Amino acid sequence: MTRTPMSGTLNERARVQLWGGWTLELPPCQYERKDGGPWSAWGDDWTVNIHIIEVAGDSAGKPLSAEKMLSASDRGKQISGSGWIGRAEIVVERVDDRDVYRLGGRLAAENTLMSCWVSYVQKEQHAFAEELIGGVAHLPGDVQRMTALTAEDEDRLAEQRTTLEQYLGDERSKESYKTAAGKLALLHALVEQRIFQRTQTYELQSMGVIMGDTFVQELGMEWVLVEDSYGRDAAVRVPGTSILIYPLTLISKRIEKGEQIDVFDLFNGIAHEVETLKKQGA
Repeated sequence: MTRTPMSGTLNERARVQLWGGWTLELPPCQYERKDGGPWSAWGDDWTVNIHIIEVAGDSAGKPLSAEKMLSASDRGKQISGSGWIGRAEIVVERVDDRDVYRLGGRLAAENTLMSCWVSYVQKEQHAFAEELIGGVAHLPGDVQRMTALTAEDEDRLAEQRTTLEQYLGDERSKESYKTAAGKLALLHALVEQRIFQRTQTYELQSMGVIMGDTFVQELGMEWVLVEDSYGRDAAVRVPGTSILIYPLTLISKRIEKGEQIDVFDLFNGIAHEVETLKKQGA
């Protein structure tokens, strides 16, 4: 099995180890994972984007089954694989005057949930996309350790916030920025005006810091430091649980891949997922 903690190239078909016990079989491709965020792999005419959520169990500390990890509102046909169950659906989007097909799978195992989206440009590639998702497997994975941010971590995040706060114009926008909606409005404006290029990773991840602040402010989450076999990364967590979001790359990964992004939809979608897990006692 090939471990792929950051970025590189697969020169031959291989099963790669992600985190949280998840693995995926892939053909030759490029792959990348930045700062503990969502993991991506891509070929000439396809892309797969993966986001993984892990929880510690329910409020009593008992494991949450795969069935409970799946939301009752999850759409699509039922699917299953090695160590997991899930649902899958197809959406078609118009991008740059052509159809882009996306096969999305929400896969669940005990105490963990994977969101896996395979994007492709030819309808005939659907079987290939199904094969990719079918190649996912789950076994008990890495142990994560969560601690409070160090003073150095706090300073780094503060510097990244300052990078974006200089784009606040008048006093009215500065006052609005104190709210979660105001923070999202700033991010929306920066995306719409294309202030940052795909190559400006630091600035794009600074946008992710502000996104993380909105989760803290709106959902009562907290910044923490997560350490596992891949390194140490800043994340936001629902206090008293292992519900984690790695916000730094939420926006940067999409912009770097040239994807269209609506920060309000992105925030609302993830917030809904977090609230669903909270109600399930995660």
